[in-house]
Amino acid sequence: MRKRLALALTIIASPALAQPQTNPTDPNAALKSAVRACVRHVRNMPNPNPVYGDSYKHFDAFYNPASGRVENNAFLNVDQQALYVFRECMAEHNYPLK
Repeated sequence: MRKRLALALTIIASPALAQPQTNPTDPNAALKSAVRACVRHVRNMPNPNPVYGDSYKHFDAFYNPASGRVENNAFLNVDQQALYVFRECMAEHNYPLK
């Protein structure tokens, strides 16, 4: 019983399982990784104007393979600053957005 429990805990705690798996044959894997990194970057930024709420904390973006575009949820004027930080980060990762 102890051996099974130890094996189960080893499998659960395995670093390979803890990290999201990427498909090595996916031609957009690097782009998706950059999007995830830049979303994390935006969410970790301190909000420069707390009067407008947590627009940085709620920012999200993803690569849409159907359209070939990076989509985001910035639709209000207060979201534009978070979107600017995201676009700047994407350009630094060699994926400038239009």
